[in-house]
Amino acid sequence: PEARADAINSIQQAWDEGDGALYTPTGEVPINPPTPTIKEYEDLPSCSQVKSGTAQIRVEGDWIDDEVFGMEGWTGLDYDLRVYLNRLQQSLDAPITVTEGWRSQQYNETIGGSPENAHISGKRVDIKRSSSISAEEITSKALLAGFKYVVIYDDYIHLDIRKMVG
Repeated sequence: PEARADAINSIQQAWDEGDGALYTPTGEVPINPPTPTIKEYEDLPSCSQVKSGTAQIRVEGDWIDDEVFGMEGWTGLDYDLRVYLNRLQQSLDAPITVTEGWRSQQYNETIGGSPENAHISGKRVDIKRSSSISAEEITSKALLAGFKYVVIYDDYIHLDIRKMVG
């Protein structure tokens, strides 16, 4: 308890002496994206636009087939995640194709997914990787849009809104 109190007091002292400025452990200013607004929720593309491909955010893959989830794979995604996707699409000024969204536990087990898979929570999404946009640009813009965790693969990108403890 005493060590914890000392740690809390040292954090409070650093806060007070630093005029409330926040910095990461590397000394850089943290990325603090704005909280989604009601307008951003209202501006999300409709499910029919997403499914038909007429929106700048589209879906494709087995996970949206009617035999699997249909559009539940899209509608099961967290609303903040959808706002962040919309922000990312606008900052990239390019369409985004979602290749994996929400999963039910049953489907996750069927495909051999981990029981802790973030797709079950609706807080993780995979998007198709575009060869015309660098990994650095996608990562920086995804973090500025509100995503907390970005992993770039050859063909796709994991975007996650959960806070990661490392």
